[in-house]
Amino acid sequence: MSDEFDLIEKTPVSLSELKETLDEIKERDGELNFRGNRTVDYLNNVPVMSKENRNKFFDELKALDYSRLKVEIISKLADFLPQNEDELDLVMKSFSTVTLTKEQLLKLLEICKNYSFE
Repeated sequence: MSDEFDLIEKTPVSLSELKETLDEIKERDGELNFRGNRTVDYLNNVPVMSKENRNKFFDELKALDYSRLKVEIISKLADFLPQNEDELDLVMKSFSTVTLTKEQLLKLLEICKNYSFE
């Protein structure tokens, strides 16, 4: 059976948001499809932020008001929470079009270090 869907909106989400959404779907529908179950299995084996910490993290990074710091980048930072410059560099390199100053990058890193997975 082929599932046909129309893409309405494309929005980046962090792993913790995805886990939360799949939990809501499972509660609503009683079960998930094969892909949903495989995704939940994966998410149960990787560290993710709590909803409260994720929301604070997003708000804190958005408050920096860096024009080049898009939600896609914030989501990846929430997924990996880099704890040193090398880890931050790896995450940022996946967004090759983003250029932030050294000072801005250090501020991002400082904020990331204030959070942890739960």
